[in-house]
Amino acid sequence: DASGKQDLLDVIDDLTADGGTFTQAGLRQARLLLESSTADNKSIVLLSDGEPTYSYEIKNIKNNLNENYFTKVASGLFWSTWHTRDDLSESVYNYSETFGGGSSLTTRISGIANTYHYHHGHSAIAESRFAGDAGYTIYSVGLYAGDDGQDILNRIALGNSYEATEDDLEAIFQDIAGSISDIAAARNAKVTDPLGCMFSIIPEEGPVITVNRGTAVYDPQSKTITWSGFTVSEGQPATMSYIVQIDASAQSGVLYPTNKDTFVDYKNINDQNAKKYFDVPKVKIEGEGVIKITKSVQGGDSNNKRFAIYLIKEGSSQVWSVLLANGEIATITGLGTGTYTIREVVPMGYESVGINPLTVTFTAGNPTAVVNVTVTNKKVDEPWFRDDDEKTNTFKVIGNW
Repeated sequence: DASGKQDLLDVIDDLTADGGTFTQAGLRQARLLLESSTADNKSIVLLSDGEPTYSYEIKNIKNNLNENYFTKVASGLFWSTWHTRDDLSESVYNYSETFGGGSSLTTRISGIANTYHYHHGHSAIAESRFAGDAGYTIYSVGLYAGDDGQDILNRIALGNSYEATEDDLEAIFQDIAGSISDIAAARNAKVTDPLGCMFSIIPEEGPVITVNRGTAVYDPQSKTITWSGFTVSEGQPATMSYIVQIDASAQSGVLYPTNKDTFVDYKNINDQNAKKYFDVPKVKIEGEGVIKITKSVQGGDSNNKRFAIYLIKEGSSQVWSVLLANGEIATITGLGTGTYTIREVVPMGYESVGINPLTVTFTAGNPTAVVNVTVTNKKVDEPWFRDDDEKTNTFKVIGNW
């Protein structure tokens, strides 16, 4: 069982590779191990980087040969070559004796006519049939096995057969593990995933939620995704993905949790009810927008008069207000993504000068951007009556960082 996993890994680490490739012996040893196993599903995974070069001895060799191959040995002269078959029964093999030189897919049988050969690939294929007859599944993986070696591995496999480089092995073994695993780590799984307060799903109406199994439903009232009706086993993970956006009121540099408490209810391998909470990620708006507001007054003595100027983030409740006299500067930092409006209520006796909207784009490559805005008024004569129709000075700063 799983308690012996580390012992097995330690033994594997102590192995050294030497000599030829005795594929038939590997398959036989695996088959013998599985005979004593009480597992419901029994599988063999064969990894090889070359052609088989050994076989177990075949009894009565002349009666167990394959088709006739003709080989040209001289001009006008052909030599017939016979190979051992791949459909022999288990009883014809003498498992106490080995045959082969360790360097070739075929080996000539000495002491008989030199036209008779062992085909070690056929011996391995025959051995795989014995495992199949016992109800075992064989998966084969060829690691740079070559054309002949890969062909033999394909014929050995009673499940999937793979061609691999070392970069492919992890994904291949995960795929095989998922195919042979019969014990589910989580059955009847149900994930409850409420979004964080500062996040909303995109689009709000009819959001795109992608799952590789089960069904996901979104409740816009509670802003909660419920994903249910799936099983998780080793090598077969369950995945869900969707897109969220952060609220316009989010402050740059502040970490916000993307979800509230998110958990999965399930049945474990002992058929007991279980629950697991997920780690909730936190994200922030990268970079920091800075707006510097300078107050300028033309004409008249207005050094002591302060003017009310407001910075409003559109689509949110965020408002910054400053009181500035002529020549004073206010710096507002930590501005996140969004559109900002600079608004001044022009007091009696003054009029706006040179007001133009200002648009600025902040990028991820320029995380700290500074926008300078000057709000200018001109002193005019005092009227003998009060003008209730106030003028509004408006500037726009659009942030996208």
